[in-house]
Amino acid sequence: MKKIVPVLILALFFSIHTIFAQSGWVDITQNMPPIAFDTVITGNDTSYSAFRDVFFIDENEGWVTVNNEKAEFGSIYHTTDGGSSWDVEVLQHIPSSIWMLSATEGYVGTDSGYVYHTTDGGQYWDLLGTIVVRVTDIFFPAGATDGYIAGTGGVLCKINDQGLIPIVTNYGGPIYTVKFPDPSHGWWAGGGAMKRYTNGAWNGDQTIPGSDIRGISFVDTLRGIAVGDKIMRTGNGQLWSANLHYPLIDGRLNDVVMVNSQIGFAVGDNGQILRTGSYGDYWYPAEDLNTSEDLLSVYFPTATVGYASGTKNTLLKYDAAVGRVDEIARLDFRIFPNPATESCNLELDESIQSLKIMDLMGRTLQETGPFPKGIANLDLQEFSPGIYLIQANSSQKSGLKRLVVE
Repeated sequence: MKKIVPVLILALFFSIHTIFAQSGWVDITQNMPPIAFDTVITGNDTSYSAFRDVFFIDENEGWVTVNNEKAEFGSIYHTTDGGSSWDVEVLQHIPSSIWMLSATEGYVGTDSGYVYHTTDGGQYWDLLGTIVVRVTDIFFPAGATDGYIAGTGGVLCKINDQGLIPIVTNYGGPIYTVKFPDPSHGWWAGGGAMKRYTNGAWNGDQTIPGSDIRGISFVDTLRGIAVGDKIMRTGNGQLWSANLHYPLIDGRLNDVVMVNSQIGFAVGDNGQILRTGSYGDYWYPAEDLNTSEDLLSVYFPTATVGYASGTKNTLLKYDAAVGRVDEIARLDFRIFPNPATESCNLELDESIQSLKIMDLMGRTLQETGPFPKGIANLDLQEFSPGIYLIQANSSQKSGLKRLVVE
C-alpha cells in the first residue's frame, strides 16, 4: 500500500491562476423528443443520428441540428426554455451547421452544401444557395450582417441575406472552422492549415505545429486557442505554440470556446470536456458524465450557461446554478525528482486537504490527505512506468502537476 509521509519545511512562493472548482455539466439528452431517422439500417450498414451543431441566442433559446447522412430529410430542434422542452423544424436536406443572428433570423448549412435562410425563427427555411460541398461551420462577427461559411474542399464564402460570395483560399483540404473576433480580423483553419484575415486580405502568415485543427476561439484580435489532436495557443495572432499542460487527448478535440479572457471549454471524442481558467495555460478534465459519445460542438451564449452536442443525439448543458465556477488561486507545489522511479517528494507551499493521483484521462487512481505544508514523500512502487497527474487541493486553492514514473 502506498503511503505519504509529511515533513514540515519552509513554504514556497506561489503564483495565482484561475481554475475551476466544479464542472457544472449535466446531461439533458433525456429532454429531447423522439428523433426521426435516429437509426437507419441499409443492408449491413447502420447509421446513427447526431446533434451535429448547437447554437443559442441567450441562455434559454437555442437550436440543435439533427444529422444522419442516411435520413430522408433533416431536422432542427428548437427550445425556448433552456432545453427543458423542444419543438421540431423539418428541413429538406440534412443540416450540419447553424448560426442565428436573432430569435427570428438565421442560417443553416447542410451535408450536401445547400444553405438556407430563415426570418421567422426556423418555422420556414428558404434556400439561399449552395457551396456544393459539406458545410462545416458558419460564423458571424458580433453585430455584423455579413458572415462566413466554410466547407470541405477548401471552400470559404461570405454570406448574407442576398446570397453567397466565394473567397479564394488556395487550399484543397477541409476547412473545419472560421472565426472572427471582429469584422476586420478573422481566421479559418482545417487540418494543418490556417489563414488570417487582416488589413482587408487573407494572409498565410500563420506559424503552427503540424496539427489536425478542428476548432478555434479568440478572446480578442491577437489571443486565441486552437484544438484538434493537440491544444495550441497564440498571443500575437500569428505564432502558435503547442500547450503541454493538459490531460492526454483521447482521440481528438472537436471544438473550443473561450467564454472570457481566462475561462474556456474544449470538447472532443469519447465524451471529453476540458476546461481552463488561465487562458489555456492549464487544462483540467471535467468529472465523468457517463457518456462515451463524441462531442462535436460547444457554444456559450453567456459566461455562465453553455451547451455541447454530439453523437447518438447527446446534449449537455453547463449551468452555473448547477456547478459553480469559482475563480480561486492556483496552489503551487514542486515534485522532485521528476522523472522518478520508486518514490518522489512533493514540496507543498501550504497545508492541503487532499491529494489526488490521476491518469492522463483524469481518472482518480488514489486520493489521500489532509497534509500540512512541507515535504510529502510519495511511494511509487505500485505505479507502472508512465505519466500521471498529481492534484493538490486546499480549501481555497488547487494545483496540478505532471509526474513521470520510469
